Amino acid sequence: MSTSQFTLCPACFKDHLRPSCPSCGFDPKTYRHGDVSLPPGTSLGYYLVGRPRGQGGFGITYVGYDGRNSQRVAIKEYFPTYMVTRRVGDERPVCAAQLSQEYQNGLRGFLEEAWTLHRFKDHDGIVHVLDCFEHNRTAYMVMEYLSGWTLGTQVLSHGPLLPGQAVPAMLHVMDGLRAVHGAGLIHRDVKPDNIFITRENQIKLIDFGAARHAAAGRSHQLTSILSEPFAPFEQYQSTGVQGPWTDVYATGATMYYLLTGRLPNRGPDRINQDPLVAPSTLNSNVPRDLERVVLRAMSVAPDLRYQSMGEMQAAIRMAVPQAAQERPVEARSDMRTMTGSQATVDDFIDRQVVLAPASHRLGAGLIDLMLIGPAWFAEINFLGAPLITYILSILYFAVMQSSRAASTLGMRATGIQVIRKDGRRVLFWRALGRGALMPLALLFTVSSFHRQQGLHDLITGTIVVTKEGR
Repeated sequence: MSTSQFTLCPACFKDHLRPSCPSCGFDPKTYRHGDVSLPPGTSLGYYLVGRPRGQGGFGITYVGYDGRNSQRVAIKEYFPTYMVTRRVGDERPVCAAQLSQEYQNGLRGFLEEAWTLHRFKDHDGIVHVLDCFEHNRTAYMVMEYLSGWTLGTQVLSHGPLLPGQAVPAMLHVMDGLRAVHGAGLIHRDVKPDNIFITRENQIKLIDFGAARHAAAGRSHQLTSILSEPFAPFEQYQSTGVQGPWTDVYATGATMYYLLTGRLPNRGPDRINQDPLVAPSTLNSNVPRDLERVVLRAMSVAPDLRYQSMGEMQAAIRMAVPQAAQERPVEARSDMRTMTGSQATVDDFIDRQVVLAPASHRLGAGLIDLMLIGPAWFAEINFLGAPLITYILSILYFAVMQSSRAASTLGMRATGIQVIRKDGRRVLFWRALGRGALMPLALLFTVSSFHRQQGLHDLITGTIVVTKEGR
């Protein structure tokens, strides 16, 4: 690697440190690493590891940098959280002795699946796997770096999709799944958060749940690694027979969520008395013929579903007018309307949106109160005018949340930011209105069950997200 590469931000590899990163805010002088992920800047041969983009039951995905080709990549580390941990200062995972065989089985599955997916690097509907190797007693999969967000984030931010938006996207996803099934693989984790919309409006299927099948028959924590609303009943069973019909169920459940905005009921909860509400009841735009396809795909009994992805695609094409099936994914104007002209906050970070937990928001509020509370009380005692104090408080929140950092001092300390629902930066006047509604912030813990948003968020069309997840 050339020495100039080391001036790049080791967290996002998007900009140069001066002294902190103007793109993601990373400052090596103040950064403190405190979780099981690899610290930013860790070297893996030709590759450098940056900040984590996400963590699931079987792995951690990082922003990465390919020194040979001088480009950003995504690096997925095999790291089954229910089997391993990592000591501070040690890059190698530590596995309990009684789980070592299961860990090795999963590791082999991870490598086999990575190299199989590498064969599909020319398929435009599947994330491209560029490399795979063993290191640190584990394995790493190097993939193309994608900028944009997921269909799950799209629905969370803007509500259910129209059939004319959901159907072309899912037909494209099913093309990828059909190719993967033809190679003897099953995705086993199809869900809205694993369907990515790039900035060029391409649809990519990501996160193939590597090694999930190798561990599923032995794991006593199986439900902790399932995406429960989208997993069929056989994935809850240690002896359940899985096949293409398993992905058919998850694809139907994904379409259900995209069209209704409601998470489907868990597979086991539908065994005796099925409480699933018909999609057209929740969204009158859903045609009955399309509804029948979705509900058949979501049949609890595997033999009642479509047995292949091709069979399900044929049923959708029979149910939906031809014009709604053939809109090109790359140039489709309605998808650009869905995602907005920008998928992220200006040039901040092109990562997936993760809503801030209630604990982070409460912590930020307490820190802000401790920092500026004494000034408020002194001002009230000196001026005897609580209204002036309230106005100055609103201005504090408005100025800080509409700044480039998009956060107050307390929010910076807890690693969260305020953005608009379409992913753009909050401008001053919107932030001012949000500040005026801050008394309602006391209710956000109550309303956190409604998509982790407070009443002041809903009124002003804003969301609070983690810096790591954006």
